[in-house]
Amino acid sequence: MNKFSRFCLWNAILLILIASPLISEGRNEFDVLHYEIFIDLYEGLMQRNGYYNGYVKIKLVLNKSSNEINIHSASGVIQIDSVFLSENKLGYQQNYENLKIIFPSLISQGETLIVAIYFQRRSDLERGFYFYRSDEVSPNLPSDIAYTMSEPSDARYWLPCYDEPWDKAKVDLIIKVRSSYLVASNGLLIRDEINGNERIFHWRSKHPMSTYLIAFAVSEYITFSDWYHKVSNPSDSIEVKYYVWREDSLKAVSAFKNVVDMMKFFSLKFGEYPFEKYGMVAVYPFRYGGMEHQTMTTIHRKWLDGNSEGGIAHELAHQWWGDLVTCETWAEIWLNEGFASYGDALYTEYKYGFEAFKSKLEYWAKAYFWEDSIIRYPIYNPPSGRLFGTAVYYKGAWVLHMLRNLIGDSAFFAVLQEWGRRYAYGTGTTQKFIQVVNDITGEDLSWFFNQWVYEAGYPVLDFSVSFANYDTLFINLRQTQRNAIIFRFPIEFKIQAKNLDTILTFWTYSADTVYIITLNRLSALGDIKVQIDPNGKILKKVLSFPSKEVNLPLPFDFSLHQNYPNPFNSSTTISFEIAGGSKVYLCELKIFDVLGREIRKAFSSELGSGKYNIHFVADEISSGVYFYELRVSDGSKLVYRGFKKMVLIK
Repeated sequence: MNKFSRFCLWNAILLILIASPLISEGRNEFDVLHYEIFIDLYEGLMQRNGYYNGYVKIKLVLNKSSNEINIHSASGVIQIDSVFLSENKLGYQQNYENLKIIFPSLISQGETLIVAIYFQRRSDLERGFYFYRSDEVSPNLPSDIAYTMSEPSDARYWLPCYDEPWDKAKVDLIIKVRSSYLVASNGLLIRDEINGNERIFHWRSKHPMSTYLIAFAVSEYITFSDWYHKVSNPSDSIEVKYYVWREDSLKAVSAFKNVVDMMKFFSLKFGEYPFEKYGMVAVYPFRYGGMEHQTMTTIHRKWLDGNSEGGIAHELAHQWWGDLVTCETWAEIWLNEGFASYGDALYTEYKYGFEAFKSKLEYWAKAYFWEDSIIRYPIYNPPSGRLFGTAVYYKGAWVLHMLRNLIGDSAFFAVLQEWGRRYAYGTGTTQKFIQVVNDITGEDLSWFFNQWVYEAGYPVLDFSVSFANYDTLFINLRQTQRNAIIFRFPIEFKIQAKNLDTILTFWTYSADTVYIITLNRLSALGDIKVQIDPNGKILKKVLSFPSKEVNLPLPFDFSLHQNYPNPFNSSTTISFEIAGGSKVYLCELKIFDVLGREIRKAFSSELGSGKYNIHFVADEISSGVYFYELRVSDGSKLVYRGFKKMVLIK
């Protein structure tokens, strides 16, 4: 659900701040199999107040024996008239958002029941259900409009139901309206019956859905359709149906021109489009950009202006990631929003090229960094009020982007297709997704998700570049982030010179790492430019500039010699020479392990020209391979840097 469209950003933030999503660690005592929902909006449209009567028949199976069940129904908004089990009238208690239904006797585990609840909504509260009169909205609407919007937990504000994302059920939705109105809803239309001034629409879903995905929209719409021919069977097609106001029809044709192309692209990448139909309905006013109601996305009317293709792609991608596979609890919301956001980015890459794709990811990174500067949180189980924050959307998309670059395109898209196949029409968790990744790659990539999903923050990088001996390039990479872990990731460096243009990949595991690159005839290459992460594969912030240019040092006679003995047992001698002349230089000799971590500063002093021997004692250092580095500076710049390897055997 794209809540961060430009035109509705502040309204979205307002709703985010007041939202209080329920996150449950348990599961219910029953499973809902089917909802039959009837909403009589005829009088509400005639009276122009949006009030309605209705019923919901809930078919469910008990997971344990009980003499009561508890579902959701917001008191003060939903008035319960009566509850029945077959012909038996049942007792009930309604309190806040809960409805307890009491059976006359104990019902056995495994028994299937149909509970009928008759209710009415006589409230103007704009939550779950929205009604607007055309003459009271500025600018005036072409007609009155009523629609539902339930994510995360507002379905209970327009009908009694079990309102948790892990409980999916098939749905029949029957809506009575005035004869001039159309109803857009989930599934296939199996009845459109006009009787005088009344009209009944009956929509039926083929596949189960969570309650927050059940929806309808009612207004004096016109419709038009495209057809998507399945990539798995081009002779089989499904209707793509659009509901808009007549005044918007030409704009809508242009705004929706690439929807079928998107469906084809996503079907090739994610697996065949998973439902019986697709469509979009435009509404206004609307606090959001779009909402991925199963098979019938609700969008803001302003998306028809033609500048919201990314949002349209995002909502369509949700049909796979959010609808086909739904987050099991709201703690897992990144599995919906991060995945749909990356779907939008993937379509951008396919349609408009790599640079447009890269620019979109960079923009998202900046938006995420801004929010992170205000409040930092992991994308798993975000805090109250941040369920739909930029970290969930944009960092979530970046996590998938980094995973793709880590395991390669072939494995990445195999993971997505297996994710959709394994948990089709069900729910998923981060741990389940990690298992799919591990199964496809044959590796344990838990570490990747631990740092990017379960931990907060991102790496902040600083790097420097220098030369030694005219044939060795040193890249010093430092992670400088605060209040965040040290990240492990591969990082690319692009190295360019007169006769050189290459990209090298290195791993970083520590806060401070030195990479040593030996190049043939470096002195003939001229000045060298080094760029970090040139293709934007890592979510990070780079201090100063992402590229550095370095000049070859003047040919002073500095040198660092191999230590002796080598290998050594407990002590060794390290020799070096300082160039002739009258200058005095600051000389520092440091010891590093194979991961580039500084182990010890062996020597630091100001020296003039001459030859020097440093006796190094390796006490309290374990056996292994080490490197020693000599840095010589004249107070304003580095004039020499030497680097050699030694082996300690105890």
